[in-house]
Amino acid sequence: MSKIVSITKLPKSEVEIKLEIESAEIEAKRPSVLKSLSQDIKMDGFRPGKVPEDVIVAKLGEATILEEALEEALREIYPKVIEEKKLFTLGRPKIAVTSLEKGKNAEVIIKTYVYPEIDLADYKKIAQKIAKDKDDLEVTEKEVNDAIDELKKYREKTEGAENKELTDDFVKKLGDFKDVADFTVKLKENLGKEKEFKAKETKRIKILDGIIKDSKLEIPEILLEEELDKMTNEFSSTLSKQGYTFEQYKKESGKTEEAVRNDWKEKAEKRVIGEILLIEIAKKENITADHGEVHKEIDMLKKQYPKADEARLHAFIEDLLTKEAVFKFLEKGE
Repeated sequence: MSKIVSITKLPKSEVEIKLEIESAEIEAKRPSVLKSLSQDIKMDGFRPGKVPEDVIVAKLGEATILEEALEEALREIYPKVIEEKKLFTLGRPKIAVTSLEKGKNAEVIIKTYVYPEIDLADYKKIAQKIAKDKDDLEVTEKEVNDAIDELKKYREKTEGAENKELTDDFVKKLGDFKDVADFTVKLKENLGKEKEFKAKETKRIKILDGIIKDSKLEIPEILLEEELDKMTNEFSSTLSKQGYTFEQYKKESGKTEEAVRNDWKEKAEKRVIGEILLIEIAKKENITADHGEVHKEIDMLKKQYPKADEARLHAFIEDLLTKEAVFKFLEKGE
């Protein structure tokens, strides 16, 4: 049987697994490898799948047969190693064969990223402290008047006249308003809701920043690169809406894509750490997304994006609502 020679922890949540694979396990895969290769080889005088072993070996070489057999054996062995050692792996492993000879045990080195070990901060204490801060949610008359002044400027600009005062007819065009007085009352309500939303977002940022600051973990390089890929796509999409391309941006800024991604690295690291910590808190507190809400959101998105993959939609919405549930838990400050 194959043997785990060693498992070594590397920086950035990567592990190195050294394995010794018995020659018998490799040899056991030889018939299926030869059968598969026989199907692919086209030779005069032989039907597909009927090419003799000695002809295949002569054409491809013994080393190729051994490599294919080892690869097939590893497809069974590697998952068993991961399960036995309870490794939560991320991405595809990198495999290096260090010794492979016919009739002898093979030696391989596998490197793979794993979910990081986390020294989680006292998130309840951090959240309690920040949740106690009182928010200034009062909407002043000045704020209402400033918003009305902005609307007047908008009216002046769109209607091509100066000193346009608000009228009942004008505000009725803006929405479900009876008159200017009704509009003013609802404007104040909306400004209050906006203040409440901003205050909530500010507190969430402070809570998460506090948890990030007092927690310790090593970010797997693969997750950082995925986040930078996501940020690159987001940036490209934003530029596209402005009739601009990422290539134009790089040319005009004089920056390479690597330089741009490097500029974003600190922000990307923070985003990745925040995601990991929210997931970890959800696990510790047994917080899950409401299944009814998940399906409700999926149904809404499917109407907008009928061709979207439902499994991916489900994973996205469940992740989003789980993190929302974690924030609500933290905001209670209990």
